[in-house]
Amino acid sequence: MPLAREAYDLAYDEAMERINSQYADSRDLALQVLGWINRAARPLKTAELQHGLAVELDENAFDDQNIPAIEDIQSVCAGLIMIDEQSDIIRLVHYTTQEYFERTWTQWFPDADKKIAKTCIHYLSLFSGARDWRMDDSSWQLRHFGNYRLRTDHALQNILDLCLYEYAFRYWGRHCRGQQKELASDILEFLKAHPGVRSKPRPSAEDSRSFSLNDPPVCDPVCLTAAFGLAIIVTEFLNRGFSVDLKDSQVAGPLHWAVAGDHLETVSVLVNAGAGPNRHFRGRRSLSIAIEKESGPMITLLLEKGANPSLKSNGLTPLATALILRSAAGVKLLLELYYCPAGSITKPKLRLIISDHSDPIPFSLDDFYELCHEILDLAPELREREGQAVFLGIREVLQRLGVNFQDPSLSKIIEDPVSVYPSFGAMLPQRAIAMLPAFRGSTP
Repeated sequence: MPLAREAYDLAYDEAMERINSQYADSRDLALQVLGWINRAARPLKTAELQHGLAVELDENAFDDQNIPAIEDIQSVCAGLIMIDEQSDIIRLVHYTTQEYFERTWTQWFPDADKKIAKTCIHYLSLFSGARDWRMDDSSWQLRHFGNYRLRTDHALQNILDLCLYEYAFRYWGRHCRGQQKELASDILEFLKAHPGVRSKPRPSAEDSRSFSLNDPPVCDPVCLTAAFGLAIIVTEFLNRGFSVDLKDSQVAGPLHWAVAGDHLETVSVLVNAGAGPNRHFRGRRSLSIAIEKESGPMITLLLEKGANPSLKSNGLTPLATALILRSAAGVKLLLELYYCPAGSITKPKLRLIISDHSDPIPFSLDDFYELCHEILDLAPELREREGQAVFLGIREVLQRLGVNFQDPSLSKIIEDPVSVYPSFGAMLPQRAIAMLPAFRGSTP
């Protein structure tokens, strides 16, 4: 395998030498194309790439005469790229090409992220007449393309005229993240000038049902920059007097966005500035969001910063959420840092499984029964959940934590828990017990 990689690397090195030996314009175009394809947050369609290449940072209008032809893009790249005819995605020609550039991109186009970030910001600024920055998959076009400030000689024929807008909207902050100090003035000026960022969202009943933390927020600059993990810019806005939190419980605050993006540094900045780790929006809290994302470092940070695991999100404590999602990391951290800290003797079985151990811990049927009792004492809302979520979920989490269930009769709990232990009937309601036989074939 090392010899094969060396052979591929040699071939790609030679291709890059051919690219660099071209005339300056062709060389620069090729390096821009490869930079975009390698550093883009997702695969790009040809029109998106063409618009990205056509943006002139020192011009106040988008000139479609600058859009390079696909034939020119392909010809300058020395056979390193291809276009998928079905999807219209432009990509590298082979997975080994991707691996090569993952190792060497800083050698060939070290400023790619910075250039893409500036291009996205400038592209959004050129079309800053957009009234609304909220997106959803079903009506994104209708909600975004209503009023653009275009060149007077450029008539907007259809939505596709703004090919890079969706990509720029979703990912400009991601490309800025590693260049915050260098791009601080550009980012601050962009957010100051863009009308959509300063407006407060007014969620409708429909928005409430479909709300997602996956898209950038329609909110103030602190929320937006927190969602992208721009800790330096968040700090700057806070220093300028912007609020660290929002009062409206129907709206996600900066901390929720930062947690959803798994941005540890930004979360630390916000909590240290006074953001409440226990604030909820529409029934959701930061700690449960971190558990949903299965982010161990984020769970630890929030617990250290005062997040309360006894507070519920949508009717479930974080521990119950972790068990239902079968998040071993979430369960372990909650037990270690809150429910069963070092020296605790109240939950001996749980304390045992989270203790440091290199070998699997042998557990019997009796041990499992006691563990179920201890867990259900800590998360009593699980008593009303389906049997599968309780028994299979608990068992899978415990196995991931290093428990070795040696008693073969343990599988009988899934088949007929009451006959094995009559008191299981007291642990769970009869409707949950009745559902267990349906999951006989689901035993891990």
